[in-house]
Amino acid sequence: MLGKKRSQDFNYKFEHHWGGEDTWYTKGKRWANKQKFPINHLALGFIEWLWEHWVDGKVQMTMTTVDQQANAILDEWDEQEKKRPTILSRESEVEGLPELRISSPYRPRESYDFPLDTREWYQGPLEVFEETEEGTDDGETDSTV
Repeated sequence: MLGKKRSQDFNYKFEHHWGGEDTWYTKGKRWANKQKFPINHLALGFIEWLWEHWVDGKVQMTMTTVDQQANAILDEWDEQEKKRPTILSRESEVEGLPELRISSPYRPRESYDFPLDTREWYQGPLEVFEETEEGTDDGETDSTV
């Protein structure tokens, strides 16, 4: 019994996967490391080469998707730009006070269309209070007698 016992000849290398996603790359490397010399060297080289090309392809596909999303956002912004109201202005008779015309794409043009030359916007009197020599006459009497 001078020879080695089977229990003394125990030589096992183990690997443990510490969480995360077990991808084809990690599975392939684990498989290649378990093979004997000429196969493990070739398999590891091939897996590394394949991994680099796979990452490049994945980046290309993602960039294409990002470009498509950017174009969709630009189209959406163009549509929103068309829906914004337009504001037209021109000088009026009063200095520093322009006449404005606002059109909205949400309401039909006929419902608010009016020429800028008409003065029918305000129908009331232009002067609310009458100016007198003593001050403003608003209908109240002076109570300081």
